[in-house]
Amino acid sequence: MSSSLFLAYMVKRSKISAIIALTLILTVCGYGFSYAQITSYDMNSYQNYNNNLNTYSTPYNTTGNQSFNTDQIYNPLIGGSSSVLNTQYTMPIPGEQPNASQPDEFNIKNKLPIYVNGDYVEYRTIEEKVVAKGAAEVRHDKMQLIANNIEADLRKELVFAQGKVVYWQEQGGKLKKVTGEFLVYNIKTGDGFMLDAIVYSDPTVTKAKRVELSANKITAPEGVTYTSCDLDHPHWYIHAKEAVIYPNDKMILKSPSYTIFGLTILKLPYVTMNLRRKQEKKFNTNLGYTKPKGFYQTLSWDYDFGDNQVGSLNMENQSAKGYFHNIRHNYRIRDKISGNIYSDYSYDSLRNETISRSSLAGQYQIKNNANLNYNIDYFSDVIGTYTQNKELNSQYNLSYNEQGYDFLVRYKKRNDLSDRPNQYISSLDYTPEINVNTRREKMAKTPLFLSTRSILGTREETIAGTTASRNIFDTQWRVDTERFQLSSQTNLTVDSSYRLRADRENERENILDGGASLTQNFGKNLNANMRYNNTRSYGFYPFQSNRINTQNKIYSTLAYNGDMVMERGTELRSNLLQFYYDYDMNQFQSVSNDMTLTYKVDKFMYHRFYLRASYDYHDTMFSNLFSGSMNLTNMYLKYDYQAGQRINWQTSTTYDRMTRKYQTLNSTLQFVASPFWTVNTDIIYDIPTKSLRNVNYYLVRDLHCMEATLRANPHQKEYYFEIGIKAFPEDRQRGYYDKTSGRIKRVNPGERLFF
Repeated sequence: MSSSLFLAYMVKRSKISAIIALTLILTVCGYGFSYAQITSYDMNSYQNYNNNLNTYSTPYNTTGNQSFNTDQIYNPLIGGSSSVLNTQYTMPIPGEQPNASQPDEFNIKNKLPIYVNGDYVEYRTIEEKVVAKGAAEVRHDKMQLIANNIEADLRKELVFAQGKVVYWQEQGGKLKKVTGEFLVYNIKTGDGFMLDAIVYSDPTVTKAKRVELSANKITAPEGVTYTSCDLDHPHWYIHAKEAVIYPNDKMILKSPSYTIFGLTILKLPYVTMNLRRKQEKKFNTNLGYTKPKGFYQTLSWDYDFGDNQVGSLNMENQSAKGYFHNIRHNYRIRDKISGNIYSDYSYDSLRNETISRSSLAGQYQIKNNANLNYNIDYFSDVIGTYTQNKELNSQYNLSYNEQGYDFLVRYKKRNDLSDRPNQYISSLDYTPEINVNTRREKMAKTPLFLSTRSILGTREETIAGTTASRNIFDTQWRVDTERFQLSSQTNLTVDSSYRLRADRENERENILDGGASLTQNFGKNLNANMRYNNTRSYGFYPFQSNRINTQNKIYSTLAYNGDMVMERGTELRSNLLQFYYDYDMNQFQSVSNDMTLTYKVDKFMYHRFYLRASYDYHDTMFSNLFSGSMNLTNMYLKYDYQAGQRINWQTSTTYDRMTRKYQTLNSTLQFVASPFWTVNTDIIYDIPTKSLRNVNYYLVRDLHCMEATLRANPHQKEYYFEIGIKAFPEDRQRGYYDKTSGRIKRVNPGERLFF
């Protein structure tokens, strides 16, 4: 069965809506000719898969039942004829060899596929057009197009889309999104235009009656409106007569005007706006004077040269103190090498001190499971002509990872470059070592698991001006068991390890460690976890008699977790007792308990109380756990009240074991007065002196796409008013009351507005 008959048969079988994928292979050569090839198609035949073709109107045409004729919309939409749009097309006969003047015309390497999908797809052989309707989609190279109706004209190398058009195109590793009502796209050049367009640059949008699309930029010759407000009549916007948009980079506006709540507050002849993310700041410089710094100049620049070279530069020159700068640069080379370069330099003119530090760090991926990590660091601290410290440190790690083990070769080297090294400083100068770790594996026919860790190498140290070298030999074997279920409520796990360490001559240490972990459930909500651990070390030590050290410890937690309450009721969570006991010192350590009690009135209203207390059990034996003396050392209390969706109150205090008094009471109240007004209060109350230490009042007004805040601190006599656009929280404009001059001033008068 031929492909055409099979396609017709499949459409006939799907009576509701069949999604048919039609792939057209388009070859574009230097002479401007095109070739459309459909595998197993009879190019002289014409097959219409739906005789009841629904037609629709073209733009600027009020006739309701007119077919989508591309010849009728060329001139009205582009404002004149175009040689590209009217290129003559000659379709070669399938199988015919190209002539000598066109040797590369049918080279398969030059063919670019166009994929057309839709609920209804029709191929017109003679006209060389493809029509898709109903959830229509076209993909070509790095472009994707979605619309109600799409037509591809292969003779003129154009794609037309109409009705809820969504246009995506990859640019510099990122996608740009443009929506509109009508689109013309040139297959060969990748250019086009769109009517009633919206260009997205999260969290803002740029609206225009008409935009011209290309691979690198978007041009709006008839003006744009830029805003982050989604209303038909936005609260704020910038309108410009012309605009050139470089997606994910910048937008150049001609004659922009700034409007807030219908009032035009600023007009400029020309401006360039940053469309990058908030953390990618543009180039900034500032001049000023303060008494501590004197005259100063600052410069900051967050830059990127593509996705593989990104960094920042900060510089400051002060006439009174000196000069400072730092550079951070992240690099990537061919997806194999990546890392960062850092440099920091400062000159303190008051102390005549120069401090500089530079580092190079990165990773070279040899294979998927093999990497070379490197880090080279230089540091210098010079006061006058005397070097405090100057050194060069380097470290290289070659790692190889397999499913069952990890292999690491480490090399570290420290070079002291100081003129007069400090002989009283002990430092590690040289370390080559090999690390081999095997992962936890089950031993055959046993309930045991085995894992190992080994280090072999040499370490060279400088101690009080004397260089000493010692060998490293450190190996550890660990054996543990799978979980044993002693009963339906009790589980047991046992583990042990042997470690042999021989770092110095005539020194050998053996460490045996083992323990057991027991988990016991007491009913549904109460459970206990207890672990007993024994550590025994012995060996040979220089200048000392052989000794044996033993440590015995018990770790325990008793916890209660009540049932979850969804709507109404009480929840209780508590670690009733947590501690660990040192048998050798006969002392309890880290004894504490905590509790969280939540009472839910309904889904949006609850009371929550949290308590954590720590105790001193040092003089109590383990046998007298429940009858010995207990001294409270520290306590933390917190109360949280949520009254529906409008009121939230949190307050907390701490107990100091030295003064044996509660110290401060921290309280926060948030009240949502209406969908647009919120009142917040922060209070710090000193309990010992019974006085307020700090009080802040916030009155917040939600302005849909904007937000305004009035803050008052009567205790410190600070007041300020802040307004800003939610999409740009870093650019909020703040005015405050200056108690010295008695005037309201703006904090950042020289910075940008709304972009």
